[in-house]
Amino acid sequence: MRNILFCIIIFMLSTTKHFGQYLGLRKVDSIRVLYNPILNEYWNECQEKRCFFENKGVVKVIIFKDSLHNNCLRLSALIDDRFMDNPTNSYFFISSNLYLIYSGDSLGFELHQLTSKKLKSYLKKIVEDRVYQRPPKIDRWIEIVDLKGKVKKVRSLNLSLGNTWNDTIYIFDKNGNYTKLKSL
Repeated sequence: MRNILFCIIIFMLSTTKHFGQYLGLRKVDSIRVLYNPILNEYWNECQEKRCFFENKGVVKVIIFKDSLHNNCLRLSALIDDRFMDNPTNSYFFISSNLYLIYSGDSLGFELHQLTSKKLKSYLKKIVEDRVYQRPPKIDRWIEIVDLKGKVKKVRSLNLSLGNTWNDTIYIFDKNGNYTKLKSL
């Protein structure tokens, strides 16, 4: 049964059906109904771990099949507008919590979406103030002294390691049971 519903969801993501005033954006409630307990559990976990700040945050849902053809969900908590780099055209709400839906490859990485400026503006209207706006990327420079005593300017780089977005992957077997994978 879950396989049939999963195929219907993938079909809905690949069609060009339009909903409401946001032409091009699809509100997909079938995922919400199918995975409601998992999605609520994930949202509550994000609240407990303080992944959302000052009541800001959305969840990115990537739907994919792994290399063994198991249905999978990858959930990520986002507090900024990084999803606008590859905006989705599908979403749903559970009460006032927003979930953005993407299709993914066999490793769970989101596939590139074809979007327009108009679609991005509609997505911003739906997201409203649920996320922080990222500032423009600015290079940071520091001065160092090399072995010869000469002062050089070098670009500074910060690396973010670990599970900064509370990624969780759910792998569903043929019987409807699932395995939950979390990175450490």
